[in-house]
Amino acid sequence: MRTEQEMMELILRVANADERIRAVSMEGSRANPAVQKDKFQDYDISYYVTDVAPYFNNPEWIFANFGKPLIMQMPENLREADNDGDFCYLIIFPDGNRIDLGIKAEAYIDDGEPSITLLDKDNGNGFRPEMPLHDDKFWHIKPPTLLDWVSCTNNFWWCLGTVRKCMNNLPPHFPVAIMMKFGQQSILCATCFMWRQRWWHLIFPLNIAKMKKTAYANICGW
Repeated sequence: MRTEQEMMELILRVANADERIRAVSMEGSRANPAVQKDKFQDYDISYYVTDVAPYFNNPEWIFANFGKPLIMQMPENLREADNDGDFCYLIIFPDGNRIDLGIKAEAYIDDGEPSITLLDKDNGNGFRPEMPLHDDKFWHIKPPTLLDWVSCTNNFWWCLGTVRKCMNNLPPHFPVAIMMKFGQQSILCATCFMWRQRWWHLIFPLNIAKMKKTAYANICGW
């Protein structure tokens, strides 16, 4: 497996060789000073470019510059794509290294997420403004409130009525699906509330990172 230094040299070598790539940033766990490093961390990289079009749905560009991946996903080619004008390559190489490479044509907006500027050809006057190094509070989930408890328990009992109705005139898998999709989320939310009441001081603040934070937010409305 290539070392962190080798991977960073590769990422920056590709960017330096292409004048259309004006800046490079790194997000995710490798940009978070509170996270202990390990060799399996992804490289969450953003290339800021003058025009996304030459890089859009162009795996040959990846092959030519980074080598052939073991497996690669292009979310914009799949259903539920963001369709925001950017393009992303999720790449796992044969040596086990992974790069999540975002190609962007808009200036970075500082929302508090830990982010490190690796390269800025425009010296702060282009895609990457000068900004402080943030801590990981961006990823801390918020304590659930009493309203969260009332909302999720109310929804659980409401779902039971729907399940009972479906049992009368629909195949068995349908009420099970309703219970798993909606009722289970309500139970998880209620469990989170009970954690808050008894063990909040032990488990929070808790950094659960990008995907998990989103998942908890969807379940509990935080």
